[in-house]
Amino acid sequence: MVTVDNGPAPSGPLSAVRVVDLTTLLPGPMTSLLLADYGADVIKIEGPERPDGERRTAPLTKDGESYRFGMLNRNKRALTVDLKSNAGREAMLRLTDTADVVIEGFRPGTVDRLGIDYATVSKRNPRIVYCSLSGYGQYGPYSMVPGHDLNYLAAAGMTSYVGTPTDSPDQPLRPPTLPIADVGGGTLMAVFGILAALVRRQSTANGDYVDVSMYDGTFFWHNVRGHLFLPDTSDLDSVDVSGANAVPGYAIYAAGDGKLLTLGCVEAAFWNNLRRALGLEDGLPALQPSGPGAARARQLIATRLRDHDRDTWLATFDRHDVPASAVRSTSELFDDPHVKARELMLEVDLGDGVDRHLGFPVKMRHGRPALRRAAPRCGQHTDEILQEIGYSVPEIAALRAQGVVR
Repeated sequence: MVTVDNGPAPSGPLSAVRVVDLTTLLPGPMTSLLLADYGADVIKIEGPERPDGERRTAPLTKDGESYRFGMLNRNKRALTVDLKSNAGREAMLRLTDTADVVIEGFRPGTVDRLGIDYATVSKRNPRIVYCSLSGYGQYGPYSMVPGHDLNYLAAAGMTSYVGTPTDSPDQPLRPPTLPIADVGGGTLMAVFGILAALVRRQSTANGDYVDVSMYDGTFFWHNVRGHLFLPDTSDLDSVDVSGANAVPGYAIYAAGDGKLLTLGCVEAAFWNNLRRALGLEDGLPALQPSGPGAARARQLIATRLRDHDRDTWLATFDRHDVPASAVRSTSELFDDPHVKARELMLEVDLGDGVDRHLGFPVKMRHGRPALRRAAPRCGQHTDEILQEIGYSVPEIAALRAQGVVR
């Protein structure tokens, strides 16, 4: 079980880092979540009239708070301030004077109009690492185009890989239900960019501006299949990345009980292990077929797998060293012994009704991450944070009376 430290002092490898997080919804808050879990002092900024929309996302806890918001915003503190007011802008700039990192997720140009852009902030604090996270980046023909995850996936060419074909002409491809571009192209790239800039700052003493685009980050994934179409010698008309002609040993099949399992037999050794495990050494060729010629092998495997239930086959594949796994439902997944062993699901009581959290994805021997505090209520730490940056109690009361903070 991981440590739950409700004390005020952060722990972890990023405990010396203060992050001002101006983002809402998913990609930005997940970025700051990773930084917070590994020790950073993350201060979540919300407007008095426009708090993070995730606060309304169902399901709700017994206290009426969003479960998902609690998962995404644990280990953070909250400051509510009106950035459109002069006094609010000044409070924000005084806060960024004390910060190491700023993360913003507005449409390009918004922070300039608010007067909290990189040029303004870095002039006061040259050590700041300022990360702008947007759909298409801070410049380029698409920079001002609105979008969401599916738009970025399509624009970056990823739906060719992940869109599931349907039989409906009205919806020929079924969109993925996970926000792949948001997390893989946005969150993870932003974390990498921020950490890279912090490392650079150790030798230069200067911060940096990090422009992260979910489109760019997703486009980078073409490294996985780019060798098929980037060379000048490629026959682009023959390139098929849909998976329709995948080798038979790398596919999803149904077992006899209707439950699904996956095979990952790409290498020749694993393919031959599969042939032996299925008892099809005579029926399946020693060299795994590909392309249209794989149809017969695929049919033989599918027919054989219907002879037993999924778990029987998984036990058989385990004995024969075949890379296989169940297509797990969420109810199976959360009770999986490997999930428990790796502490990927944490049962904790942080006092906010969110009693199950996803664990920490990166295991470290020293400077371990920790669950320190529940997600903050809107403006929960406003007074505390303002006092840290030099505001007196009467000054805070005056700001609150003016509606600048809450």
